[in-house]
Amino acid sequence: MLKRALTIAGSDASGGAGMQADLKTFQNYDVYGMSALTVLVAMDYQNNWDHQIFPVAIETIKSQISTTLEGLNPDVVKTGMLPSVAIIELVAQQLEIFGKGKKIVIDPVMACKGTAPLFPENTLAILQKLVPLATVLTPNLFEAAQLAKVDPIKTLEDAKKAAIILHSHGAKFVVIKAVPYDDELIAEVVFNGTTFACFTHPKLDSSYNHGAGCTFSASIAAQLAKGKEELQAIADASSYVFSAIAKSEKLNEFTGALVPDRQIFPA
Repeated sequence: MLKRALTIAGSDASGGAGMQADLKTFQNYDVYGMSALTVLVAMDYQNNWDHQIFPVAIETIKSQISTTLEGLNPDVVKTGMLPSVAIIELVAQQLEIFGKGKKIVIDPVMACKGTAPLFPENTLAILQKLVPLATVLTPNLFEAAQLAKVDPIKTLEDAKKAAIILHSHGAKFVVIKAVPYDDELIAEVVFNGTTFACFTHPKLDSSYNHGAGCTFSASIAAQLAKGKEELQAIADASSYVFSAIAKSEKLNEFTGALVPDRQIFPA
């Protein structure tokens, strides 16, 4: 039977992140992808690639989610950029109504490759409404620190402390991305409430990593849809994204494209 995945996320006009990255990833895993768009993101080429944010109307988002969650019964749901408290609350409400028994991957997108949150008022809403629903929560260093209300994460021990805090808010698996492991390695640090796991890979010089976080969470979601266990899905997603960044290519002076392996991954 064809496995199905829904992404509730933004549209990235440059094609590298958001819904575009999610659907490409689903397809590469032979999973049928569906989308509910929450926000449109454009970039101003004449102004240093400045990001422009255009949220979608609440009723439009609700109708999209109803179409997919109620009408098409995805095996897994992932979230990406949710640009307002009202949208976060809507998505959480819809997941609670229609998402019973489904695997849910929460990617708590807070910034567009920066260190300042796009919508800082959303942090509490994500923590209270979405984190408790997460089968897998996939923050980067900045997002994990913001959600856990800790100082910037700079070490493996910092990441572990943040992961424990986030797990206490209800996420079944917390995976913090790109944690400094030692002088040569970075790691995805995973905590399931009992034990930690670290999936390491060499540090890369490439700066062309636009959409890496979306691709990572979409990879996990696709594998969960096909029945893979959470820890193995996270490990495979770590390798998948590392390879895609290692082979990435420049698109213009501001951004580049991930180049993932062009194959279908078995469940």
